[in-house]
Amino acid sequence: MRSLATFALAFALVAPAAAQPAAKPVPPPPGFQIKGIHAFLYFHRTGGFGDRDLTDGQTALWNTIIGEGDAGMPSTAMLVKVELGGPTFANQDGKVVVVAKAGKKTLAKQTFQIGDYFEEGGQAITLPMLVTGVGCDEVTLTATLSGKGKKGAATAKVPFACGE
Repeated sequence: MRSLATFALAFALVAPAAAQPAAKPVPPPPGFQIKGIHAFLYFHRTGGFGDRDLTDGQTALWNTIIGEGDAGMPSTAMLVKVELGGPTFANQDGKVVVVAKAGKKTLAKQTFQIGDYFEEGGQAITLPMLVTGVGCDEVTLTATLSGKGKKGAATAKVPFACGE
């Protein structure tokens, strides 16, 4: 009888654990990635920036050099913002190279060392680049991420155009 009681007690202690579903493994944190490229007109008259993202295809960029289209005032420069996502930006290596081209002509190229943009609590940072000499030709923006455990690229277009 004593062995039956011991068996029942052991079963009562083990059975609830066995009935519980197995714990699901915790997925690893998301890796580093270029989450987006955005561009905004820079207005030399005021020193301010436009609030419309030029890469969304919804902004009329005809003759912006003289303030036409949706520009509202003359603009020959734009601020490019590259959003980089990752698990943490504390003591990270790697780099992001951002290039702006109009046809085959390179308008701007900048290399950002990720370690220069410390951010312990966030999962995204924004890298800024000013591009001048824009307004009449479509601009292709490319951001390339590289480094140990970091690879990726993104491209966006800004459809500037001019004419009579």
